[in-house]
Amino acid sequence: MDFKVNDSALEEALAKVEGVRNWSPRVISKMENSIRTANDEDLFRVNPLQWAQEKNVDSHEAVDLFLHGTKAGLFDMDWNVICPCCGKITQSLRDLHSMQSQINCTVCFRNDQATLDDYVQITFTLSPDIRTLHYHHPETLSLEDYCFKYLFERGVRIGEGGTLTLADFIGDITKHFSTFSPGEKITIEAEVGHGILFCNDLFSQKGFAFLTDGTPSTELQTVSIKLTEAGFEVPLPQIQPGELRVAHKFMTGTFYPLHPGKVVLELEQASDSKAALFI
Repeated sequence: MDFKVNDSALEEALAKVEGVRNWSPRVISKMENSIRTANDEDLFRVNPLQWAQEKNVDSHEAVDLFLHGTKAGLFDMDWNVICPCCGKITQSLRDLHSMQSQINCTVCFRNDQATLDDYVQITFTLSPDIRTLHYHHPETLSLEDYCFKYLFERGVRIGEGGTLTLADFIGDITKHFSTFSPGEKITIEAEVGHGILFCNDLFSQKGFAFLTDGTPSTELQTVSIKLTEAGFEVPLPQIQPGELRVAHKFMTGTFYPLHPGKVVLELEQASDSKAALFI
């Protein structure tokens, strides 16, 4: 596949990188080949160590290459803060000065202290001045690509022992996932046990959760929910304060009580923007 590359900008940036040190044979050409021929996904949030392994390049030299490439204008370097529970990128920063000390995930509501060793990932994305990627314009992505390749860290492993990919994990727990257009109404029926049932708009990153606890209900529980510009309106009393501890996890968000059992969620889209409904 042919990709539209700004040849003059690429050659100028590669010349700068080539002149900063003595590189091993073919390292610069391997980088150029990736920029010219790799798919958009492979040039978005690149891990230099993974790239080095795939291209048979020394890992230390690969890190140097991407750092100098960033300084020369080939790449944009981001510090991504990853939710340890669901793998969502909670912050994407160009420098560490802007990093918040607390991770508060808008999807699973987990609240953690941010630590460099565990939750922060450095990635490199090809500059739009060199070649435009679909990921430079997330509004053009498909629902699945936006939610699972843009919002979440693609390489995350979830579950006991990190055995599940994000797609596998989402498939196991998801009761509904679709676009939700203004004026649309959706009815979702589910059987819920003790625990937490999350409801999110992944586009606006607004959401809430039901805390399902107590004696299982023998009657059908119906909850009418409206999505507005301000967020979800739920006709139930909020659990106060909006902080929970579930096992060893601390969670901060908007929670409503619900009994385990059969539930019908009647959702109405009353906002002006398309949503990505994820329950």
